Amino acid sequence: MTTFSSANVSAALPINRSRARSGRLISIVDIKVFASVLIVLLAIVLLSAESVGVPFHSSLPRVSHPLILLGASKKDAIVISVYRDGQVWFANERVPTSLIPAKIRERLAKRNAANRVYVEADARSNYRLVSGVLAAIREAGVEDVSFIVSPWSGLPR
Repeated sequence: MTTFSSANVSAALPINRSRARSGRLISIVDIKVFASVLIVLLAIVLLSAESVGVPFHSSLPRVSHPLILLGASKKDAIVISVYRDGQVWFANERVPTSLIPAKIRERLAKRNAANRVYVEADARSNYRLVSGVLAAIREAGVEDVSFIVSPWSGLPR
């Protein structure tokens, strides 16, 4: 059986004794590690932040042959969003269904926007609520209504 003495251990493991005995603190910041940690924290904050304004739709209705609606992405497009929990959003504000006609008329008069409304309804939203929104759009005098959908890929969700 082999026994180790302190002399054998110190001979086997070379230690910089001048640094080990010094009382000074090592205060060097590795900038690469600091930048990496900063980038990771920034990515976490940006990915976890909620979107400002209208919440993101998780499940739009899917169709086989959608048409590309170039007007829906314009700044002056009138987009009304209907969510599965019953919320109705006009642009970036939540509104009751009864105020939709006045909001549409105001937007059409103010911005000279196209006489078309885009409805972005969640696939699992209540149909009675969606039909109420459509009736409010018709009450505002708009007959051209388009639904924003996602293309159907044939794969399950």
